[in-house]
Amino acid sequence: MGALVACGDDEEKASVTHDEFIAAACEQLKGVDPGFEQFFADHPEPTLADWVEFLPRVESEFDELIAVGDLPRPEGEEDTIQAAIDAMVAAKANFTVALEAAKAGDEDAFHASEELTGGLIEKMEAALDDVDDSECPGTEE
Repeated sequence: MGALVACGDDEEKASVTHDEFIAAACEQLKGVDPGFEQFFADHPEPTLADWVEFLPRVESEFDELIAVGDLPRPEGEEDTIQAAIDAMVAAKANFTVALEAAKAGDEDAFHASEELTGGLIEKMEAALDDVDDSECPGTEE
């Protein structure tokens, strides 16, 4: 992961630039993909059982996204980056609620959680764009 991650303890961390932070985040997130596109391709009308099988992967992938918050942050951007991390944490928490509802067979609770998902993902994407609206190299569509 390079020098950014090997900076030592908090007292020894050198300030990083925005570009260094983005490069380290992109490196850390290589291969992270919750897999929604493939999930919906495989399950055009997913059942609760399908969600029970899939959502643990989403939670795991979101843990990887959230871990970017452990990287050294550029001075003056701490709050913006924290807002993005907080948005990811909220989205992951909602997926956890959805998973628990699916495991319990509670379609109403699952669909209520599902209703929140779009708004939480939009907030997350907006917060991430506030940090940097470019794509990591190799992830452009």
